[in-house]
Amino acid sequence: PVAPTPGPEPRTAINATNTPGDSGAAFIIPTSGSYYLTGNVTVGGRYAIEVGATAGDVTIDLMGYTITLITSMFPVNPTTGIFATDSANRTLTIRNGVIRAQIAFSNTAVLVEGGANTVIEDVRVHGVGRGIIVPNGATVRRCDVSEVQSNDADSAGIQAGAYSTVEGCRVRGVNTTGITAHIRVGAH
Repeated sequence: PVAPTPGPEPRTAINATNTPGDSGAAFIIPTSGSYYLTGNVTVGGRYAIEVGATAGDVTIDLMGYTITLITSMFPVNPTTGIFATDSANRTLTIRNGVIRAQIAFSNTAVLVEGGANTVIEDVRVHGVGRGIIVPNGATVRRCDVSEVQSNDADSAGIQAGAYSTVEGCRVRGVNTTGITAHIRVGAH
């Protein structure tokens, strides 16, 4: 974990007080701003962090901490580390942490459905069913994705929409049904 800079913290901590969740997400980011994780998080059957539809410009710093995804098998409740719904004008940056699953089945590390500018950087992903999925025009850099195991035909380690940039990333151990892709650009 990375220590915060001395002095007043200009960012908002992701916790039950500042970013309370609901039955669909452990934490919900409701408005624009810079947010940071204060410790490791374990979540099952819902999103760990959801970026609300009205949140415009959002930065999430995982501060080197780990989000662990747990899937219940009966009934199957998929879990997603960080989810952002489609918002045409959103700028979203996610950085500096780890997202892993105890069981890969149906878990997704990062799912961003849309936005004007998405950047994912310095994120490590391990043992999930689907890795990092970002929309058109996104940038994914210095990410490390390993052991993607899925029954989904469209799974990939990194899947980025058209006009996206993937740089300095490493993807290994992708084992899915259908077309197996380590990095897929232009397929969102």
